[in-house]
Amino acid sequence: MNLPKTDRELEAKHRALWALGDYAVIAANIVRPLGPVLVEASGIGPGDRVLDVAAGTGNAAIPAAATGAQVTASDLCPELVEEGRRLGAEAGATIDWDEANAEALPYDDDSFDTVLSCIGVMFAPHHQQAADELVRVTRPGGRIGLIAWTLLLVFLLVSQRGLLVLGGRMAVNAFAADGSNTPGGFGQRLVRVHANCVENLPLLAGALLYAIASGQSSLTDPLAPLVLGARLFQSLMHLVSTSALFVWLRFAGFFVQLLVLAWWLLLLAGLA
Repeated sequence: MNLPKTDRELEAKHRALWALGDYAVIAANIVRPLGPVLVEASGIGPGDRVLDVAAGTGNAAIPAAATGAQVTASDLCPELVEEGRRLGAEAGATIDWDEANAEALPYDDDSFDTVLSCIGVMFAPHHQQAADELVRVTRPGGRIGLIAWTLLLVFLLVSQRGLLVLGGRMAVNAFAADGSNTPGGFGQRLVRVHANCVENLPLLAGALLYAIASGQSSLTDPLAPLVLGARLFQSLMHLVSTSALFVWLRFAGFFVQLLVLAWWLLLLAGLA
């Protein structure tokens, strides 16, 4: 699959972005413990053909290979691919590594029994295109296993739309991108909540990842539960109602997150 010029330029920017900093430190502290959980939940075993998309340094690929599966790992960033090869070799894992874009995977249709991505493909700029690729390379009856920060909201959105279609209330191709034509307005709120999570993620996650990579996580850890609680509160208020009261409550949850973020930035900069 060939990418248009604009997407090739975006691909180059993403490749350069993921080459910055010390991803291995971040992976070891945040992502790596999730890999074995995903592998177990996906039911991977000896002889299975497995692809780990946006594999990073092998957080899911290495534990998948440990089960006796035939594992291929792909990532957009060559630096991460090389680090993954090194870590895989240290772990005694047999893995085929490829540099590849999740939106244009270089594999034939129906090539794998299971396709995984652990906090990886969620960062692809075009989610539908990436999802289509995951489905394309998975054999009929195969499995796709993902861990993503906003997956619960996606599950709720898909479930709600599925019930509307199965109940004959909407055609499968009738949904507006922003959910504005969903009966009752709940679907639109789901879409907006999901968008809010994605929009807020770079700010908060950026501060946390920098703290971990620079060995300053002790500065951010105490208030991290408060941020999570405020984020959940904001999402719940968004789902419950769009009345003025709930909009103010939503803003209160968001404002708490901004205050904590500002405090974190002052601490990390040594100004507080």
